[in-house]
Amino acid sequence: KGQPLESAVALARSSITDPVDAELTACMVAGWEWRWREAPIGRCLAAESTWRVRVGRGRGAFTAAGKIDAVYELPSGEVAVVENKTTREDITPLSDYWRRLNIDRQISWYIMGARELGFPASTVIYDAARVPGLRPRLLSRKKDGDGGRESLEQYAARVMEDITGRPDWYYARHEIPRLESDIAEARQEMVHWHRILRDYRRSNRWPRNSDACMRWGRCPYFGPCADGYDPITQGVPSGYRVVDDVNAELQETRSEDADSIAAGSGAAQTE
Repeated sequence: KGQPLESAVALARSSITDPVDAELTACMVAGWEWRWREAPIGRCLAAESTWRVRVGRGRGAFTAAGKIDAVYELPSGEVAVVENKTTREDITPLSDYWRRLNIDRQISWYIMGARELGFPASTVIYDAARVPGLRPRLLSRKKDGDGGRESLEQYAARVMEDITGRPDWYYARHEIPRLESDIAEARQEMVHWHRILRDYRRSNRWPRNSDACMRWGRCPYFGPCADGYDPITQGVPSGYRVVDDVNAELQETRSEDADSIAAGSGAAQTE
């Protein structure tokens, strides 16, 4: 958004409750600015812009909505959507992280959304930042003097030393281009998913994929789900809450449409 680094670091520290995570995030922000200071993407045309587009025809039509991190004009004059992502995955050039993006439909949706906003985007710049795996360590009394756990200042200094020592391990940018045929295919796929979601809603049946319960770590809903807990008849279980709007960031896109898909947070959901 064009704010100075100090503002971004201060926001990182103030918006996260855990002091270690807050310091880690501040280091990532400062490291990102240091890494790309001499390599700007181009001229920023828009930031955190919400888009909405009508998809489909007749009674099967619906509204798709999402939020784009940024739109830039590249030095070549080409217009690109810029996606800022944090990850714990390997983001080195030959990793599967980048290969997967070749078939990521969300990228095509973002280009579609940027065009709806009036920007003739034809490509996406993926700006990825890897989360450091370093945590505060216990200090040796013999080696470090006082012993105990290292301070936040010591921890931050160690994280920054690792970031600046191997910047390509932590930060990477790649262009993910799209053909017009890719955009058309993504639009048609969105229509297909909407049909499936509409059928689920009508029958009030939502199939579960038990193979995914532990695939990316233990699912936070595994306990109630595996125990057959029904929050409709049994109430909300302890430790959970009802979210009235799963896509609050798209509040301004609300309309009287009966059917819509929100694609701003990495997953399509009906409203």
